[in-house]
Amino acid sequence: MNRHRYEISLILLCALVGCATGSVAERSIALSNKELERRGSPVRWNATSFDDGVSLFERTLIGKPCATAADERLQRDVMANIGKAEVQSGGSASPALVETRCVSINTSQVNEVWVIARGDDEIAYTVTLRSQSGGGTDIEVQGPWGND
Repeated sequence: MNRHRYEISLILLCALVGCATGSVAERSIALSNKELERRGSPVRWNATSFDDGVSLFERTLIGKPCATAADERLQRDVMANIGKAEVQSGGSASPALVETRCVSINTSQVNEVWVIARGDDEIAYTVTLRSQSGGGTDIEVQGPWGND
């Protein structure tokens, strides 16, 4: 489902069930976020309710902006993988990195979100770096997640 249809669906759902009340808006957002998480998307929705009964829905990315845990060589490999995915999605084989976001880190795995520029849009990819027991690092790239 593309981003615009999803946004319209979310807005219509809220309008039909009366999102002016915070609890309904919160339930709608929670259901949407649960589905996005189930799909592995780094996108989440936040709602802000105002005193006049209006609710503002904002699309955000998980994690906090940070420097990637990948060294220079791994960064090139990750960007090459993202470039391959971008070509299949109509983007550039050499996309420009906008930011990386730290999601989780443990002793054998790092989860990040890498955001690239595609025209005027910013497109997110989830990146998992796993240490191999014999040395080296496995790279898993999922996305693009720009049109959730």
